[in-house]
Amino acid sequence: MNGTHVTPVMEEYLRAILDLGIAGRPVIGRRLADWLRVAPPTVTVTLQRLEKEGLVSLNPRKEISLSKGGAAIAVAAARRHHLAERLLTDFMGFDWARAHDEAERWRHTLTDETERLLWEALGRPTTCPHGNPIPGTGACFSPGTRWLREAREGDELIVQQIAERAEANTGLMQFFARHGIVPEAALTIDEIVAANGTMAVTMPGGPVVLGLEAAAEVLVRPKESMPLRSFPTQWQDSRAAVETGAPARAGAVAVLDAVTAPRD
Repeated sequence: MNGTHVTPVMEEYLRAILDLGIAGRPVIGRRLADWLRVAPPTVTVTLQRLEKEGLVSLNPRKEISLSKGGAAIAVAAARRHHLAERLLTDFMGFDWARAHDEAERWRHTLTDETERLLWEALGRPTTCPHGNPIPGTGACFSPGTRWLREAREGDELIVQQIAERAEANTGLMQFFARHGIVPEAALTIDEIVAANGTMAVTMPGGPVVLGLEAAAEVLVRPKESMPLRSFPTQWQDSRAAVETGAPARAGAVAVLDAVTAPRD
């Protein structure tokens, strides 16, 4: 990867592969095209360049994995994005539903040194405002987490996080915010109507009906489970954060294991 110039498009793809893996979805070209909302041939061309640069690899099943170098780039982008979101919402009072797009502009101003200082100044957060773990801070998923769409009638659940992809949909995020579908909110599944693709839930503020596609963007955990766990940790730069882990299987899961592990 020495001498590689990583373009914004390449970084976007690496970040998407990381996000898909964290979301528990096998990363293949078609799914990556859907995630990025681009044509499959465009994905093919960009993946070929990423593979040539040693940033990704494809197995015989055409599943895409990040190399350690690719993971380091994706992790750095994700962390700076999440910290920028925290700065905007926690310190500046910026709209939770619109923070994602604004943070994408802000994160490019952060360096290795300033991201660490910002993390300290913000009180060492382990997640973004939407509940997504900040790599390298010691956060990890609680047991029993699953997508809201996979829940059953009668389940009592806690919202853990909103999928990163959904954050780019301001209208959907405003819907979530308006109805209290935010991290740590409690909800009960009242009814699932597969025929019209909807789910009725009860939130603290009252009943809400949402589409199953929207429910597929919300990660939940059982009501009795512990919140997203975190461990005391020292800040790791993005390359050190992935150095102890294998290249990402299914896109990012192994990398997530590495960057969320507690460190001495």
